[in-house]
Amino acid sequence: MPAWKHISEIHEESIDYMEKRKSGLIKSVRTPWNNFNNAGVDGLEYGNIITIAGRPGSGKTAIVNQITRRLKEFNPEQDIAVLDFQFEMSSRTTGIREFSSVIKKSYKELLSVGKPIEEWEITRLKSHALASKSKEIYQIDVSMTVSEMETTIINFIKFVQKPVIVTIDHSVLIKRSASEKDVFDTLYNLGEMLTRIKKIWDIVFIVLTQMNRTIEDQSRKVPGTAGNYPTSADIFGADSLLMHSDILVVINKPFNYSLEIYGPEQFVVTENLLALHFLKTRNGDNKLYFYDAQFEHMSIKEIPTPISKRMTKRTGYNTRTE
Repeated sequence: MPAWKHISEIHEESIDYMEKRKSGLIKSVRTPWNNFNNAGVDGLEYGNIITIAGRPGSGKTAIVNQITRRLKEFNPEQDIAVLDFQFEMSSRTTGIREFSSVIKKSYKELLSVGKPIEEWEITRLKSHALASKSKEIYQIDVSMTVSEMETTIINFIKFVQKPVIVTIDHSVLIKRSASEKDVFDTLYNLGEMLTRIKKIWDIVFIVLTQMNRTIEDQSRKVPGTAGNYPTSADIFGADSLLMHSDILVVINKPFNYSLEIYGPEQFVVTENLLALHFLKTRNGDNKLYFYDAQFEHMSIKEIPTPISKRMTKRTGYNTRTE
């Protein structure tokens, strides 16, 4: 079979895909947030790689968990399996963190720090755990090489025989193979592997990665300046991941840097404000969206654009920029 395709065959494939989208036979994977869905193709399109970057504690894992743990709620007509590569935390820890969003208690409260957790709360969590038996969500917490991950993903797809979401948390913790001289080689091989697989199966990859410390430089902490905003250069191994990503999101929590005003638009900062910068959207426009983060409950909600001090000064009113 030749490696090339005639343009007429490509056109036929494209029209077939468009018609299946029109009829609803093929849908994107919708997330809990409208603006996140709008950044994609009415959600996360199969065959896409979504990279989410941020400093530690910025909410990357919380965002992924809300997408995967609430799949049925926002995609009731789809049957999707989830495979989580969780290289940072143990499976027990991720389970307890998930429970935080169920009964709105912090990790420490769930572990009876201060006072014992109440029996009715344990009963409710047991009920949640029992209900999870019907969800096809699987986790791997033993570090693997890129080659081992590829074999595992292919075997998993064949095992579940349905569309799949694969999450990778964190990319920098992937085991280096003997042929890879550094972590950048590993990240490059990861991108190549994900791109190979996404062209064959109905799959969405969500890759979590770190930001460099450059975002914490003093020059970036001048309130109300462009330096407050992250760029693709702030992402660790950016060149290795950027070219493979269909959507690239960078999370920033301005309050962590003692910023009261954020960016040249001079948005007013609150303690729980998250800024999600969509720096690459292959089939959409780059945008900045805002969220309210309740990390102790592993909950993130989209919110209107915060008040802009610049607009307030210009108009004399407390207006919001759109």
